[in-house]
Amino acid sequence: MARGRSRSPRRSRWDKVFCVDVECVAIGRSHDISARSPCSVALVNGQEEVLLKEIIKPEKPIISCLTPLTGVTKADLDKGISLNEAVAKLKRLLPADAVLVGQSCASDIEWMMLEKGVDFAEVVDLGEIFKGYNARYGNYSVHSLQHEARVLLGKTARGAHDPAWDAQVSVALYKTLSSNFDGSFCHTLLSLGKQSWQQRRSSHPCSSS
Repeated sequence: MARGRSRSPRRSRWDKVFCVDVECVAIGRSHDISARSPCSVALVNGQEEVLLKEIIKPEKPIISCLTPLTGVTKADLDKGISLNEAVAKLKRLLPADAVLVGQSCASDIEWMMLEKGVDFAEVVDLGEIFKGYNARYGNYSVHSLQHEARVLLGKTARGAHDPAWDAQVSVALYKTLSSNFDGSFCHTLLSLGKQSWQQRRSSHPCSSS
């Protein structure tokens, strides 16, 4: 009797989809990105499962925890791990062929020191996908993730930003779009998201010259 071949686990169409979301506290008094430092990070997979959620203790003195926005207090941060530890944990969970989806996610990628072609394969910027043309002013407006979630998913965030909630919603938005259009739309998403991410990254203060 011939021995049957072992079958590898069937892969879901969402297995390569992930979202990394980062919240930041203020370490300076300006609105520049250099005046912010990561205080929490979450990683969600294509099944909208939270794989990682960590509080990060900044190395530099904190000007403000921005608690109404971040939901994080000084006491929370005192129990947090270092940024390098958070980055190491994140990289261990991300496959090299990951497609990162998120709302204007260039900053999140930079904060977590992720490198395209090493830590992930592609990026889809939802902010670019959902931006709307303002005929009155002749320009484009980028909507907030909360607005997109409320209008397209019927979901409303409660209280301060939660990186896990933001990441789950980002994945849900991507899946909703991909499920309601033919396969070519997925390629369009990747193309638009990739172009937007590259443009944003080139002007990001944390990018190497």
